[in-house]
Amino acid sequence: KQWYQRRVAITAGRETLADVLFKQFSVVGIMMTPALPLALIPIGTPTGLIVNVGYHDTSVICVYEGMIILQSYLTVELGTHAHLMAIQRMISESGTVQVGNESKKASELYGEFDLSVLEDIRARTCFCGER
Repeated sequence: KQWYQRRVAITAGRETLADVLFKQFSVVGIMMTPALPLALIPIGTPTGLIVNVGYHDTSVICVYEGMIILQSYLTVELGTHAHLMAIQRMISESGTVQVGNESKKASELYGEFDLSVLEDIRARTCFCGER
């Protein structure tokens, strides 16, 4: 029932938007499409597995020839925030800093890092390489 209500609300919103665009702005035409298949356009294929990593959760869905396979949709409550907390934990547990000739634990010198620092560490060190 919730899925149906959501679909009706989305459809009503699209119809309202189309009505405003045609009547108020005199557009010639519009195309409304689900956002997920659009992620495949830059790689030039209509078929693929889309992995969307959000801040709190990650979702995965299959798209075949531009059509979303709804049965393949999967979401897990593991996102960027969990990744940042794992980086913080690794630094706290085993990170060291060389001060002169002495090695000290990073947690003793810095405590906990701000999220912006952790995001910077993630951006500079965690990436997917080519095959």
